[in-house]
Parts: sequence; structure tokens; C-alpha cells
Amino acid sequence: MSAYQSADKTRRQGLYGWFIAVQPFAENKGGDHIRILRQGDSRVTRIINRKKISEDAGFRISLFTYLYSENGRYLITNTLTREVIELTEAEWKALQQIRSETVNFKFVAENGLEQLVVSRYIVEAEYDEVGQYKNVVFIMKTVAGKKKGYSTYDMEF
Repeated sequence: MSAYQSADKTRRQGLYGWFIAVQPFAENKGGDHIRILRQGDSRVTRIINRKKISEDAGFRISLFTYLYSENGRYLITNTLTREVIELTEAEWKALQQIRSETVNFKFVAENGLEQLVVSRYIVEAEYDEVGQYKNVVFIMKTVAGKKKGYSTYDMEF
């Protein structure tokens, strides 16, 4: 096992332990399937969430989306908002397909993944995520002003 694989395995084990720890606090905000295990930063969410979905666009997995599965649990996190969601196996399989190819909105809707588009786990194929990240950091730092210390906004990943 290489050093990279060992570090990745350690990181995944730590994430899985954290996910298990917050599981009792999970919310179900999408019917029986998508369960929010950890709410994201509401300030960032308000900036990036889609107000209207373009049904004519192609869709892909976001650069800020991290997929993780172990022991029959399917977890997904948005590293920009820090939100964590648990998915069903069917939703997981649909995400694996989106991961390998751009899909249309019909595919997203048929698999019940519209909320993941609104929350920016899935984005339009031509969406400029790096530009959006820069905007989020600029806005958050502007709101924080010249404060120092604990209350200053800082994107730590």
C-alpha cells in the first residue's frame, strides 16, 4: 500500500467515524430518500443554491462533491458548504452514472436527484465552479470585514 493510499484510507476511516457519530442527529428533508446528516454553512448555501433549475442543460457531479460508501451506507458531502447527505442505493447508482458521463435533466428527475441540483452537488456541465468559489470567498470575507481571530471567515478544507 502506497503512502497516498494509506493516507486516503485513514482519512476515509475518520470521515466514516464522524458520519456515524452524527447519524443520530440526522434529518430527513426530502421524503424517504435524501437524509441530511449535517447541515451546511447557511451563509454559503444561500449564495450558491440554485433558485431555478435549467431543464435544457447537461449535468455533472460538482468539483466540491465527495462521494463515500462503506458498510452499505452511501454518503455524499459538499466540501464548499460542508453539508453531508445519506443516499439510497438507487440514488448512489444514479450518481455513479452522472460521475462517468454528463446527463440531461430528465435523468436527474427520474432518479429523484433534483434536490442535489438545487444544493449544488450536481451542477450544469458548463457551470464555472472555480469562479463561484472565488465569489463565495470574496463575499464571506467582505461580510467578515476587518475582524481578526475566531469570528473571521476562513475557508479551511
